[in-house]
Amino acid sequence: MKTDSKYTPDRRMLKRFMGVSALIFMIPALLCAGILLCTMGGSLSPAASMLLILLVYLVMWAGFTLFALKVISRLSDLARGINELASGEPVHAYEEGLTSELAESLNKASELQQRQRQMLEKRDDQRIEWIRGVSHDIRTPLSVILGHAEDMEEDEELSDDQKSVASVMKEQALKIRELIGDLNLLSKLEYNSQPLRLTDTVLAGLIRNVAAEFMDREYFVPGGGGEPVPMDRFGLELILLPEFERLSLPMDQGLIRRVLRNIIGNSMKHNPGGCSILVFAHKSEDRAFIDISDDGRGIPELIASCVNSYGSELWNEEELQHTMDEEEQGTVGAGQPHIMGMRIAKRIMLAHGGSLMVRPDLRTVSLIFPLQADTNI
Repeated sequence: MKTDSKYTPDRRMLKRFMGVSALIFMIPALLCAGILLCTMGGSLSPAASMLLILLVYLVMWAGFTLFALKVISRLSDLARGINELASGEPVHAYEEGLTSELAESLNKASELQQRQRQMLEKRDDQRIEWIRGVSHDIRTPLSVILGHAEDMEEDEELSDDQKSVASVMKEQALKIRELIGDLNLLSKLEYNSQPLRLTDTVLAGLIRNVAAEFMDREYFVPGGGGEPVPMDRFGLELILLPEFERLSLPMDQGLIRRVLRNIIGNSMKHNPGGCSILVFAHKSEDRAFIDISDDGRGIPELIASCVNSYGSELWNEEELQHTMDEEEQGTVGAGQPHIMGMRIAKRIMLAHGGSLMVRPDLRTVSLIFPLQADTNI
């Protein structure tokens, strides 16, 4: 908790206030002094009369000034407390004088806020520990399942149907391992416990490497039980403007590579019939952009809205979960993007000081990187 500290008014404000109060009290002081002189019947000399007028004036002005400064001090203390409360800092204002009730309410609000913060921090710590514990506990039985599934796939004594079942078991076990890894990574990114391994990276080269990884494959395997799709159904075009070719930025190459793979892979995953994918990279004076678009079915509007608002107060977890539940029950159109991957991608961009957003056409995902003064080669 903050300790009590008296407020010291700003010097310029103090001078201005004293000047204004001096002018304000000149007329009432003259009236009061005049009344006193009249009651004395003119028995004072002119010099004594002037001295009396001055004395009355100074007493009234000083009394008002001291009272006003006391009030200003208390109000300023409350204003400072409100600012500290808004920033989440603990507050303890003076509970005395004219503002005692307001100060008491402010202190109670601060105590409540601190208790809620401690509860949220405790809940977040428990959540992280739970995810870490579950991930650790699942690893061993998952490895056993994978091992037996691989042995069954290679067992010549088993029938083709039995080997097919083993293949499905292996695929789903790998999917569980991937989801557990995604959950761990997202948790670390959300709570800033994932250290970034920053190295100067030529973005154009990284984009070409990721594109080559896709185009060197014969099939694209979407995962989650999806059927392999021949890569000749997809066209992948890169347009990297000359000023982007010379751009180098400090980044975690592994994480940014994952973002690119995720977005390009989504275009293929949700358009198994084929589509054309365009990666357009360009830059402005203060930002670099990688726009990834396709001519497929597009991203559902609700998912796009959730992706754009993720990381802000507009994020609607309950509404999104309701939609995903409906999709699992078959009441929402198939082919909606897997939001976990997009959440991870956006969180990675936020960790780099950038952002990820779905454009209004619902076919373009933009990666936005802030530029630094020393990032250009």
